Amino acid sequence: MRTARSEPRPFIVVTGCFAEVSPEEAASVQGVDMVIGNRTRRLDFERAFGVSISRSVRSFSNHTRAFVKVQEGCANSCSYCIVSAARGRGRARSSEEIFSETERLARRGFKEVVLTGTDLGRYSDERGNDLAGLIEMLEGIDGLERIRLSSIHPDRIQKPLLDIYSRPTKLCPHMHLSIQSGDDGILHSMSRSYGREDCVRAVESLLGVRPDMAIGADMIVGFPGEDEQGFENTADFVKGSGLGYLHVFPFSARKGTGAALMQGRVDPETKKRRAAILRMLGDSKWAEYRKRFLGVELECLVESRRKDGMLVGLSSNYLHVRFDGDDRLTNTMVSLELTDLDGPLNYGRLRPSLNRSSRVR
Repeated sequence: MRTARSEPRPFIVVTGCFAEVSPEEAASVQGVDMVIGNRTRRLDFERAFGVSISRSVRSFSNHTRAFVKVQEGCANSCSYCIVSAARGRGRARSSEEIFSETERLARRGFKEVVLTGTDLGRYSDERGNDLAGLIEMLEGIDGLERIRLSSIHPDRIQKPLLDIYSRPTKLCPHMHLSIQSGDDGILHSMSRSYGREDCVRAVESLLGVRPDMAIGADMIVGFPGEDEQGFENTADFVKGSGLGYLHVFPFSARKGTGAALMQGRVDPETKKRRAAILRMLGDSKWAEYRKRFLGVELECLVESRRKDGMLVGLSSNYLHVRFDGDDRLTNTMVSLELTDLDGPLNYGRLRPSLNRSSRVR
């Protein structure tokens, strides 16, 4: 390892999921001095170095958005995933602790926070506050303009969350669903907690309360047992859905998971071909979605200047819009009219501030 060869020689600790599920393999890596797993990480660091680990990240250098982990671990035990073994069952931080952390971030100037968690949709703290209740708490923080969610399982799109989206809210009209397949047989083999119709219902319900919402999805191709019909079922699901974009992953077996032992392996070339087909579908969906907003004013959080010299603003519905502007606009909310699409890129121009109700927030 390059780090181990540097001078003065550092003390190298390996931690995280790899250290938890394969401690002997981690310890065998040249230069590694200590291996600390996930489950006892806080205590082990304190014993070894006399320091405690904070539950929150206090610095997001060069970022205009802050990420707040509200939950860790997972009880789902999906057949392809090692997370439940590596991170244990789901554990939620208290809503009071999350509120305090988010309030501090807002005071430091962060206008948007992204709530993250391994199984975010099942967030529930010891007092019984669920994800919808947590969002409603955070909406009361002065200076916080936006709340964005990371990935959620489709069966967690339920009435409390839909009720929030149905009213004026700080919650961004952007949802990323962990769907993985549009075939019931494959979803069953994956040990997912939902079926194809649950996915259809989730997308339709979200668009029913926020027609402007950008909805993305994770999809796995080439899972053991996925034949051509199974893949076609997934492709047909994507074509007929209101999804806006896809993140596509060829199946990769993880040591220690049930899927790694399954029969019916799909050959690499077939996985590559299926992934390419789904990615093309995803690109088409995303282009179609973005075209709807040409000529529309989008309220954007200005992130940074790109290599082409243009600033980039992020809209609440997940459009990165390039535009000409002054560096002093960074980390401010501006109104941009979407004027042009060039492949995956979006271009816009600054507009005078208008009443919020007249723009996509």
